[in-house]
Amino acid sequence: MKKLTLLLALAAFSLSAKAQAPQKTQLTFDASVVYHPDNYFFGHLVEMGISPRKTYDLLPVFTGQVGVRDFIGRSSWFYEGSMVYNYTQLHLSSKLTFPDQIDPYYGFVKETSTPKIEIREHYHSLGLSAGAGYRWQNRTQNKRFVLPLGFKTYNTFDRKQTTKTDEGKTSRKIFQDAKFEDWLYYGIYTKPSFEFSLSKKRSAWNFALFADASLIWNASSDLGPSLFLGGGLGVRYELH
Repeated sequence: MKKLTLLLALAAFSLSAKAQAPQKTQLTFDASVVYHPDNYFFGHLVEMGISPRKTYDLLPVFTGQVGVRDFIGRSSWFYEGSMVYNYTQLHLSSKLTFPDQIDPYYGFVKETSTPKIEIREHYHSLGLSAGAGYRWQNRTQNKRFVLPLGFKTYNTFDRKQTTKTDEGKTSRKIFQDAKFEDWLYYGIYTKPSFEFSLSKKRSAWNFALFADASLIWNASSDLGPSLFLGGGLGVRYELH
C-alpha cells in the first residue's frame, strides 16, 4: 500500500511538472534615470567640505540596457546579463563681469561688459552587468514581480567639454591623460520590477516599471561607494 501511495504521488508530481508551462528566455530593454551623489565626480571636494552643487548643476545619469534573461529549468529562478550605456552631464552657467576700465583719453569709466558663458561637461560610458534573481507571477502569468541582484562595471570612454559664449560654441576633449582605471567603475545593483502584459493572458510582450539602486566604486579611488537611486521603464519579449 505504501508503495502504491508513493507511485501515485510521484505520478501526480510528474503530471503537474509537465502541465506547468516552461519559463521562456526573454530579451530585455530598459531605460532609466538615476540620481548620483556629490562624491561620484567630486569625491576630493566632498572630503574638503566643499559642496560642488554650489558651482555645478549635476544632472541625473541616463541609462540604457539591452540584455537577456534565462531561467533555470522550469523554476522561477533566473540569471541575466546586459550591455549598459550611461550618459550624464555637468552644467556650469555664470556671468563673468570684467572690471571697470578707465579710458586713458577721456578719463571716465567705461561701461562694464557681462558676456554669458555656459560650460557643459559630457560623459559617455559603456559596460556590462550580470546577475540572478527570482520571479513571482500570478496564475494567468500576465502580472509578475521580479527581484534581481547582480554586479555591474563600466568605463567612461568619452569625456568632452563644450563652452558657449556670445561669440559662439567650442568643444574639446578633457582628461586625456587619465589612466583607464581612473574612469573605471564597478559595483552591485538591484532592480525590483513589476512586469505586466496588456493581455489578460500570458503574452510574449511585457512591460516593466522598476526601481533602480546600485552601490558604485571607482577603481582608482579610496573613497567609499556612491549610492545611485532612480527608476525607469522596460520592455520584455519572450523568445519562442
